[in-house]
Amino acid sequence: MKILKTLVLLAVGAASLTGCGDGGVQSPDFTAELLGLTLSTSDTDATPVAVDEGEPLQYTVAAGRRVTLDLVGRYTAPPGSDDETEDRAISGGDFTITPSDAGTVEEGEFRGSRPGQVTVTAERGGVESNAIIFNVTAAVIESIEIEPASASIPVGASQDFNAVGVYSDDERRPVLVNWTIDDPTVATLTNATNSSTVTATAAPGAVIGDAAVLTATRPASGGIPELTDTANITIDNRTVVGLVDGSAECTPSTIGIGFTSQCTVEVSYSDGSTEDAGTLVTWATDGPGDALVDVDSATGEVTGVAPGAATITATLTGGGSPSTASATVTVLSSANARCQQPLVAPDAIAGGVTSVLCVGCQIVNAGNAVDDDADTFASINTVLGLLSATATLTVNSTPNTNEITPSGPVGFVIAQPPGLLLSAEVLSTLTVSTINGSGAVIQSGGAVPQPSDPLPILPATVTLLGTIGGQDAALISFEPTTAFNGLALTFNAGLASVLPSINVFQACAVANPDVAP
Repeated sequence: MKILKTLVLLAVGAASLTGCGDGGVQSPDFTAELLGLTLSTSDTDATPVAVDEGEPLQYTVAAGRRVTLDLVGRYTAPPGSDDETEDRAISGGDFTITPSDAGTVEEGEFRGSRPGQVTVTAERGGVESNAIIFNVTAAVIESIEIEPASASIPVGASQDFNAVGVYSDDERRPVLVNWTIDDPTVATLTNATNSSTVTATAAPGAVIGDAAVLTATRPASGGIPELTDTANITIDNRTVVGLVDGSAECTPSTIGIGFTSQCTVEVSYSDGSTEDAGTLVTWATDGPGDALVDVDSATGEVTGVAPGAATITATLTGGGSPSTASATVTVLSSANARCQQPLVAPDAIAGGVTSVLCVGCQIVNAGNAVDDDADTFASINTVLGLLSATATLTVNSTPNTNEITPSGPVGFVIAQPPGLLLSAEVLSTLTVSTINGSGAVIQSGGAVPQPSDPLPILPATVTLLGTIGGQDAALISFEPTTAFNGLALTFNAGLASVLPSINVFQACAVANPDVAP
């Protein structure tokens, strides 16, 4: 029992000689003294440089690369140690960089900020380490990235992709790469060799939902291995490119007060197609035009308010180029004559012809029928009772090849002194015809066919208009079905009973017998 107690006491005594975590046996009051500091690095990003003995250690490192520093302290060994000193790794220290703006040391890592030679030392407890020198070179590329990383390309459209190099100093700069795509039936590439930017265009035949992978490759160079990155491409629905130049038009382009014109414009799409813009645009007129027309911003319908020319502009609401397109609507003073689309000079030419039997018949002041003046008129004068005698006022568009597509009734605004113009007599003596560029009749409306015109006569309408210029006025019109170049009004003298002459105020390529201005 005594022997056991003795062994326990010996063990406790030995323990009291052990140092505080230094692994040696020492007295309780021993404190290791820092004798020196050694600074170095074993980081693989720092390449050692051969130096003469006694010269500071040197390393080569690219700007921005983080290099772990190894700081080792040489301490006195506790009593009983085999050596007088021992080395211990130190996790902290005060570092000095020269030049001070050439790099940083944070959490034990050196990072050069620019090319040049940088000297680093450490200090701990008043003890300074040896100096090591970093020869900082230019930053090196570490990876590449494609921007954008993915994109939806509308049918028929293109998308630019950029290759960006990510460098050791965290800078991002364009880099030359080779571009490839895994499925050329989805998209084709332009400028794909040794370029920093590539254009991917939806391939002919590509449809919504098709997908492909774009790859950028930087070949191995200067000790940097091959670098790659990818981006995903998906084909999307077509998009609006812009309005079609020159496609804006208002039909008819000339209207009377109180009448309307319909403005339209076409929009182009990324797949090359064009369509009526419809609700993709809003319509408006300029400041001066506000006094001339009313514009429905949603539909493009224009109503004449006062004489003059108004610019009507369509604006693309969703963006695109060009985003605006304009057309002109001219409001004529002939509105009071119910001409929705008057034929007026200089784009219309008036003339006349009389049959050989119409001796003494005349077409007087034919030009007044196209002057858009409600106070002037042309006259068709005949001699009563001459059978088969006719006199015709013609109004033709210029040039003669300018065909007019029927969009409503056509006709003439006619007048006589009060009490002489009766609707029944007008129907029995007048014929309205559409003519071609040579003056040949295409279609006619009225009550009695001309002897020289075997074509069927379509029904004509006579609408009393009240008084114009002190005369009783009427609109005689019919609805053609075939394109034409001009109009003709024929007065059949042989049927006239009390109407030796007719005055003509206006020729209407589009007449409106139903709605008064």
